Amino acid sequence: INAEYMGYLCNEEGQWDDQGTGYVSLQKNNSGKYVILMKSEADTAGASNILLNTHLSPNEIYEQQSDSIIVWEDPDMQQHLCLSFQTTTGCSQLVEQIRTIQQGQADTDDDEDDVYVLDADISSLQTLYESLMKISALPLNMKRHFGERIAKNNLLEKLLKIFEQCEDLDDTESLHRLFRIFVTIFLFNDTHLFRQMFDPRFIMKVMGVLEYDPIYRRRIPHRKFLEKDVIHREIISLPNELKKKIQINYQLQYLKDVAVARYVDDNTAASLHAFVLTSQLEIISELLNNEKKKKK
Repeated sequence: INAEYMGYLCNEEGQWDDQGTGYVSLQKNNSGKYVILMKSEADTAGASNILLNTHLSPNEIYEQQSDSIIVWEDPDMQQHLCLSFQTTTGCSQLVEQIRTIQQGQADTDDDEDDVYVLDADISSLQTLYESLMKISALPLNMKRHFGERIAKNNLLEKLLKIFEQCEDLDDTESLHRLFRIFVTIFLFNDTHLFRQMFDPRFIMKVMGVLEYDPIYRRRIPHRKFLEKDVIHREIISLPNELKKKIQINYQLQYLKDVAVARYVDDNTAASLHAFVLTSQLEIISELLNNEKKKKK
């Protein structure tokens, strides 16, 4: 695509400086990486008429606004850029092409993944949170790609170990960062990540992370409520494994309805509800099978 545009650069005063009118295209440079190339309208033949030549970031958000405007923060220049197109079609086509290229880079470039899916330690929690926030705003297919990558790299398990360290150290600031990180991960709405978080080995630790909501002065005692205050009464004799599943199902419902209810969007809430229903169906199925065995 080679679309006509007007370019603007955000200056230090927060105002948009006119960079001229010309044509923008996506091209590969000598190293095989995609760049956003902007040439002057006056003459597109010479290199001196190139207004901008910047790398297309695989994880930067190129936001389409008002149908004919694209805005993003350029990682090379560390400034905000704005392109205003003459037609909505030209703008939409460029955004679609950018997203297609970003998806291709996310699928094939492990080095770029490593930049955004960071190996966690206490000192890098804020950087990790900022990276996850950027990823959460990407198109759904890319977000799922990174969700799979996070699950594969066992990032959640590493974060939960950091959580235990932070609790031991009474490091409130890091605990608040971990809370924000996990809420952001919930909003990925990714099945692979849900399965890890709801694993019996980890679910109570996840509850612990969710106790440190920074908007409250005091810690919310989710674990105390679930482990000490809640009493499960056994009406009929059940196998221990089935009792454990019933307990986890209750914890899932509590997490959905209480611990993260104010933070998740409708899609994530629906996915969590589906997890609860699936768990309940498994419990009912096992109850029926248990009764059949008793009759035999």
